[in-house]
Amino acid sequence: MRGDRFVHRFIKKQTNMKTAVFIDSAKARLISWKDGKAEFTETLESDLESHPRYRGEGSNQARFGTDPYHGSNNEYGKNMQEQQDKKSYYNLLRDKLLPYDDILLFGGGQTKKELHNYLQNQSAFRNKNLYVENSDHITDNQLLEMVRYFFAEREKG
Repeated sequence: MRGDRFVHRFIKKQTNMKTAVFIDSAKARLISWKDGKAEFTETLESDLESHPRYRGEGSNQARFGTDPYHGSNNEYGKNMQEQQDKKSYYNLLRDKLLPYDDILLFGGGQTKKELHNYLQNQSAFRNKNLYVENSDHITDNQLLEMVRYFFAEREKG
């Protein structure tokens, strides 16, 4: 039985699965890297909205009072909902990225850095290689080329 676990670990380490995630607040596109080829594997849509408005919602005007932490009547609730939505999105991505050893996170904005910080704090990702690169919105072919170049350079050196 013990030998089986060792063989399983050894095989997993040899395969060294690699993936890249082009991410922004609207969606994440997973791109696998295997045998020198990059290909799109999945697109995950996000429920995050930049400025959501809810039916029947009050205004965001400042409230005068003794509570220094709430700037408006519903600012606190909106912030908590946004944080919960982000956590759900990151949990979904975390579950999809668990099998991979080398993970490239790239895209525009702050979402890639937030996801990087989130994954670093997860115990399952402590022994994984996480990389962060900046990138603007580029075409599908440019996305694939960027992933090819990134992992090919890592394999050389």
